[in-house]
Amino acid sequence: MILRLIFFELRFWFRQPLLWVFLGLAFAFACALAVFESEGVGSPGMVHVNSPRHVFELYANLAFLWLPMVTAFVNATAIRDFAHRTSDIVFSTVVTRRQYLLGRFLGSTLVALIPTMGISAGLVAGSWIPYGDAIRFGPNNWVVHAQAFLWFAVSSIAFQSAVMFAVATFVRSSAAAFVTSIALVVLNVMATAYATEVDNTWLASLLDRFRCEGFGRGDTLLSVHDSNTSLLPVVGALTVNRLLWLAIGAIVFVLGYWRFSFTERRSSARPVADGQDGGRMNTELPVVSLSHAGSSRWRRFGRLMRSDLGSIYRSGVLDHCRAGSAHVRGRISEVNQAFGNRSWPVTWQCHGVVAGLVHALHRSDHHLLQW
Repeated sequence: MILRLIFFELRFWFRQPLLWVFLGLAFAFACALAVFESEGVGSPGMVHVNSPRHVFELYANLAFLWLPMVTAFVNATAIRDFAHRTSDIVFSTVVTRRQYLLGRFLGSTLVALIPTMGISAGLVAGSWIPYGDAIRFGPNNWVVHAQAFLWFAVSSIAFQSAVMFAVATFVRSSAAAFVTSIALVVLNVMATAYATEVDNTWLASLLDRFRCEGFGRGDTLLSVHDSNTSLLPVVGALTVNRLLWLAIGAIVFVLGYWRFSFTERRSSARPVADGQDGGRMNTELPVVSLSHAGSSRWRRFGRLMRSDLGSIYRSGVLDHCRAGSAHVRGRISEVNQAFGNRSWPVTWQCHGVVAGLVHALHRSDHHLLQW
């Protein structure tokens, strides 16, 4: 039954254009990056465009941007039965809780992994395009792409999927899943800011959930030859970081699995007593009349404003703003500190904090419009 649910999710998403849009964007971005690479990468005598270090850095940096994509796939899968009112039909079958949750979770996670393969495909295709100097590229090593895919794509997406799936199945709401994604972004940025004050570099390397700040503490000391040939170390801070956050994601998923129930949530509305509807129908309707006076227009304006403000408040936009405010407060408090050294919070530092927040909010705006 678990395999049947996984194949159902794969067949469902293969027919959706969203999957191929994400895959095409990843492929086009990586291919363009390989063809039009600048800033010394791929220059003669420098690190190759398709070198192991460049592939690892590209996967690590894009792991942060995969969060909206993972949220879109996993959240839609987790609440599909509740959103389409088919939960009663599905839950009345012989499927168990273990089969239902594992099948949905594994299927949506595999779907979210498919667009990340466009990164390796784009880099390889870009190295084959006859553009510029061929010395910018080295030999394509599929072991490098497989290691980057496992260390960064699989581990990051598995953690993100576990958290999103647990929240979506427990709350059964799209707004909660997207608010959780914004909270993960804010917490990651705050943890990265406070990691600069940690004297123990080993602990600081574990706080970076996405490993966007570098894939190893000794990576900056690599020579050009090592950057073009060396693979990631199997034992080290990176492996411990991946295992730590995978374990945290597994704990969150187990909590969501334990709290999940096939029964519907209790409604806060009170049941209608017998005969109450009939009494209501026999009640005489009040006599009303239309009024176009100025006071009526102001009352209508006030009620429309109250209705719109209430819908905005219930949609979760204020939670989005609170998370952004917490992010700014945390970053501003640490903007003038780095590894024990203090400096003035000059304009360019504060501008970088606010610009990073605006960029993160912009990536999630198209999801907020769905609320």
